[in-house]
Amino acid sequence: MTRYVNERGYVIDNGKREHRTVWSAMYGTIPKGREIDHINGDRADNRLENLRLVTRQENMQNTKVFNTNTSGVTGVSWRADKQRWRAYVVVDYKQEHLGHYTDWFDAVCARMSANNRHGFHENHGRR
Repeated sequence: MTRYVNERGYVIDNGKREHRTVWSAMYGTIPKGREIDHINGDRADNRLENLRLVTRQENMQNTKVFNTNTSGVTGVSWRADKQRWRAYVVVDYKQEHLGHYTDWFDAVCARMSANNRHGFHENHGRR
């Protein structure tokens, strides 16, 4: 038996992602078009209470802030050409512009409001 953590942080057990095996053992086959989300974002934490069955969109609404992010908040970026903070959100693979703001905090508030309006998970944007 081979068990290891791969380069993306998933535990692999006998060639399979352990979180999928844990879920399937308890609930059966994972339906087509559904994924298993690690609620706390730790891909090695395969406790059943940390796993949930979601769509791809729901899974994307529970992601950490990317390493390339410079504002510290997902969906907020600096527009040097406008000298403003830009706020945006992506829902159903479509980007929704939330406005340009002189104040970073106002842009963050616009993004957090959009997160709530669109049902993003409370952990979305964690570091």
